Formats: sequence, C-alpha cells, structure tokens
Amino acid sequence: MDVLGDEATRVYRATVYDDAEFGEFFRQVSPIDVIERMQIGSRPSSRVERTSIEALRSIPWAHAWSQCRYMLPGWYGAGSALALAAKQLGEPLLREMCSGWYFFSNLIDDIELALARADLGIAAAYDTLVDEPHRRFIELLRAEYERTREEVLKVRGGERLLDGEPTVQRSITLRNPYIDPMHLVQVDLLRRWRAGGSNDKELLSALVATVSGIAQALQGA
Repeated sequence: MDVLGDEATRVYRATVYDDAEFGEFFRQVSPIDVIERMQIGSRPSSRVERTSIEALRSIPWAHAWSQCRYMLPGWYGAGSALALAAKQLGEPLLREMCSGWYFFSNLIDDIELALARADLGIAAAYDTLVDEPHRRFIELLRAEYERTREEVLKVRGGERLLDGEPTVQRSITLRNPYIDPMHLVQVDLLRRWRAGGSNDKELLSALVATVSGIAQALQGA
C-alpha cells in the first residue's frame, strides 16, 4: 500500500498541481466556469485565500470532471501505481489482496466504477474546446486511463469493466444513448457562450440546464 499510495500521489500531483498549465486545460475542457456561477451548496466553489486548482473545493472539482465524462479524480494515477506495484511485488500479490482483503477490494471497486462511468468518446467532444497549447494533456489523460483499465482488469481477472457487477454494467450501457445528446448540446453551448465573452444570460441558462440534466442522469451509476 505504501508503494501504491506514493506512486499514485506522485503521478497525480505531477500533472494536476505541478504542471502550471493544467489549470487552464481543466477550465477549457470542463464546464467549471458554468458550475462556478451556479448556486450549489452553502459555500462558494473556491477558497478565496488560494489560487488556481488549489482554490477549488472538492465538490465542484469532481462535478466538473463528471460533466465532461473524464471522471479523472476517481482513477488518475491508479494505473501507474498498480503497474509499479505489480513490477516490484508481483501481480499474484495484488490479486491475493483483491480477493482476500475487503479494504483493497473496495478500493479497486471504486476505481473500476469510475473507469466504467467515464466515456472517452464523449470526452473527445469536450477536447475540441481545448486550445492547441494545452492539448498535450489529452493524450496524457487517455494513456493513464488505458493503463488503469488494463491494470484493474489484471487484478480482477476479468475481460471487461464491471464484469462482476452485470446489473451496473447494463445500467450504464442502457443509459449512455439517452445522456450523450445532452453532452453534445453542452459542448456546443459552451463554445458559443465562451466565444461571446461568457456574458449571454440565455446561453448561461441553457448551460445550467444541461449541467443539471447530466448530473441527474449520472447519479445512479
């Protein structure tokens, strides 16, 4: 667990906190600028005494990543950590931990569900909102997603994500065709709203509706 924790932290922080340009990528690829204007909860979305990503509270941070279907907080860094642990300690040990230790098994469950709820096909539509100087992060995120998916399947011994949870797997498969159009509408609205200086109140109202609709559709799985 020390190996896993240290490597996951290193990979996550190296991208999210230590790369000065990641904050701008996040603001372009996600609707965080819309979420910041919504009345969610009793506290502001950011801590005014901090700057950049560190200023964001956890709820708007996770919410924004779910809207663009990257679901990054739930899996990023886990694949690199599992790969390193397998190299240093052996895959049999990780499989033994997963089958015999509830804490670790539950951790893998959470990562696997985050991977399954992510949709990189839909995320590709949001990628089109990103300016060229920041597009290098797209390949970085996708490479870590694929690494994490492969490592989780090795630990689980399955062929597809959520093979052990067929009800949830089927629910996600059946839900996606109904929610995908809302994502595409949101991308179009974001592009138009930002092009106009983010001042059009009617476009903002429509964007808030898409954020709410996507959030309600995603909450079940």
